[in-house]
Amino acid sequence: MAQVFEPKEAEIALLPHSAKLGMDVATAFEKRSSIQPNEFHGEGLTLQEVSDLLWFGYGINRPNDKNKRTAPSSGMAYESDVFMIFPAGAYRYEPETHRLVRVSTADLRLEVAGLQKDMATAPNMLVVAAHPEKLKGKTPERQHHIALVAGGTIIQNICLYCAGAGIRCRPRATMDAEALRKSLGLDENAIMVMTHAFCH
Repeated sequence: MAQVFEPKEAEIALLPHSAKLGMDVATAFEKRSSIQPNEFHGEGLTLQEVSDLLWFGYGINRPNDKNKRTAPSSGMAYESDVFMIFPAGAYRYEPETHRLVRVSTADLRLEVAGLQKDMATAPNMLVVAAHPEKLKGKTPERQHHIALVAGGTIIQNICLYCAGAGIRCRPRATMDAEALRKSLGLDENAIMVMTHAFCH
């Protein structure tokens, strides 16, 4: 197996996404599943897998058409933020440059695990947060609803990528939202949408 990615730099240029995965879309739907919280004892992801996971989840797939992304967004507000969580720290994904930017040097896996402490053994995790105020011209209730739906599409994109790439995963709503909001440098209005855990 290729080398597990262990980030050390404050900014990391990701690799171009893979042109093909190991299976077609129909098979990926058939294979999509979530492993149990106590089953995250495998190895972490490679740099290519991290690069692919983020691009398939929320990357720019139409750079010549207003930088539109793999996940839809109401009015192209792109109110979601995606964070990769490693033992060595947390990084925000920047789709415009396809890179990771470090936001914390702490191991936040226990905060992502929340009440499900077994999940903290996962070598790699991910957090989707949202900034509803970016959705202009909508009531706060609609902003909240749309932000949750948009975050869910990112999570589902990642689920299908993992199925196609042979990565074991589990999407989750459980987390220590207040602690994560602070650790990731988010303001009090940010919605902590969902998390994900990964291993081989």
